[in-house]
Amino acid sequence: MYFGNTDGVLEFDGVFWRLIRLTYGAGVRSLAVDATGRVYVGGRGEFGYLAPDAHGRSHFVPLKVPKGDNDFFEVWNVVPTSAGVYFGTDFKIFFRSNSGEIKVFHSKKRFGRIFAAYGELFVAMVDNGACGGWKVTTSLLVLKAILDRGSPLLPANVRCSLQARAF
Repeated sequence: MYFGNTDGVLEFDGVFWRLIRLTYGAGVRSLAVDATGRVYVGGRGEFGYLAPDAHGRSHFVPLKVPKGDNDFFEVWNVVPTSAGVYFGTDFKIFFRSNSGEIKVFHSKKRFGRIFAAYGELFVAMVDNGACGGWKVTTSLLVLKAILDRGSPLLPANVRCSLQARAF
């Protein structure tokens, strides 16, 4: 079992606890496991995954961020999908495809939670009390009204004004 905390990733094998530190000793804000069992980690100023070392012990493998896009602080969300994994920060979403390519989505407004629903990836945007979902693909952002599908993620009595906004 794996748990994130302010010191790194805690690994529990049923008997012993072990701390796995991130590259710069950063705290962990998000963890997720993909369909193959790989554990992805979102931390303070970095993200990556856990992999076994030469002795079979898990260690953190940081992913390289495209030059000029390393000015983020917290990785609040990690969402694995069949196409790759998304890492959500306040103003950027990083997508690492299954082939290893990393693409970056930028926003002038703060991103909210990212989550998968109905086989799609959504980004909640909160601005002046309005809320909505943005469908994220690997190349563009398209407005998606998640409430129209009766999403169980929001209370039924929530009324949101869904408006397209330039990023």
